[in-house]
Amino acid sequence: MEFHGPASVAIRLRRRNAALGAMVLLLPLSAGAQGTLEDYRRAATINQRFANLTTGLASAETWFGQTNQAVYRVTVPGGALCARRRRAVDKAAGL
Repeated sequence: MEFHGPASVAIRLRRRNAALGAMVLLLPLSAGAQGTLEDYRRAATINQRFANLTTGLASAETWFGQTNQAVYRVTVPGGALCARRRRAVDKAAGL
């Protein structure tokens, strides 16, 4: 049943105003999810801050052409060092 009297109009206006009021109150909460300038600056320096916490991690090897020698980086306290490696050669298998 649908009412068209002044009471039903007042109820609809009250509901609409309540909904708009709730939206106005909740809008600043969603806008606060945006990061601050300080958040972005801190995120930009995360690699420098955590660089020395992990050690012993090796990067991918780079082989020198068809030779049995490769070079790779290993993380150490304070940075990284370059390491060289020789692959065992099995002449019978053609490797």
